Amino acid sequence: MKYTRYNYKKKNDKGFKSLTFFITIVILAVILGTMLSKFIFKGDFSIEDIIGTKDKPSNNETQVTDSKVYGTFELIQCGYYSEEKYALETQKKLSGTIPVYLIKDGDKYRVISGIYMLDKGDEDKNKITSLGTQAVRLKIDIQGKSYYDSFIYGLVDGYMKMLDGLKDSSVKSVTTEKFKTWVSDIEEKEDRASEIKAIKEHVNNLPAELTRDNISGELEFLYSLIGPYKSS
Repeated sequence: MKYTRYNYKKKNDKGFKSLTFFITIVILAVILGTMLSKFIFKGDFSIEDIIGTKDKPSNNETQVTDSKVYGTFELIQCGYYSEEKYALETQKKLSGTIPVYLIKDGDKYRVISGIYMLDKGDEDKNKITSLGTQAVRLKIDIQGKSYYDSFIYGLVDGYMKMLDGLKDSSVKSVTTEKFKTWVSDIEEKEDRASEIKAIKEHVNNLPAELTRDNISGELEFLYSLIGPYKSS
C-alpha cells in the first residue's frame, strides 16, 4: 500500500496558534455557559417566545398585527364529571402510573394530565388508555390577532416549561423569578388591560419556587384563560 506524503509549509505559526487558542477558548466558554444556564434555570421558559419577537412592527411596538396562528397547544383529558367524587376516583386509579390533575371548570370537573405543544401529549395519552381509561385530545388554538392573544400564548408557553421541569423525579421545585420578571414587564393596554392586570397579579403572587403541590391549582388557572381558545 502506498502513502502520499504532504509537506506543509509553516508560515506565521505563532500567530496561527494564538488565533486557534483564542477561538477554542470562545467555543468552550459558549458551551460551558449554555450547560450552566440549563442547570441553573431548569424548568425555565424560552425568552424567544415573548410578545412581539415573531411579528414586531417597524416602530418596535410589542404587538402582533396579523391573524397568523401564534401557537397550538393541547390538553390530554381523561375525565369530565359533574361530581367531584368521580373525578377523584379517576385520579386515584391513574396515580400509580401517571400523575393527573383535577381542575374545576364551572360546575364540572375535568381530569387532565397536562398541557402540551400540539401532538406532544401522545405518550401520556397512550399510558392513560393502556389502563382502560378513555383519553381525549383538546386543541387550543391561540391566534396572534391581538396583544392579549400573544400574551396568553407566551404565558402558557412559560408555564408549560416550568411545569415540565417538575416531571423530572429528581427535581423538587422550579424557580419562578425569571418568569415573574417577564410577566411584570407586560403592558396593561388595549381593551383587555384589566384582564392582563389580574393575570400579572396572580403570577406575582406565585411562590418563589413551584412544587408538585402547586401544579393542579396553576393548571386550573391556565384552563380558565385558554378555555375560550378550544377548537373542535
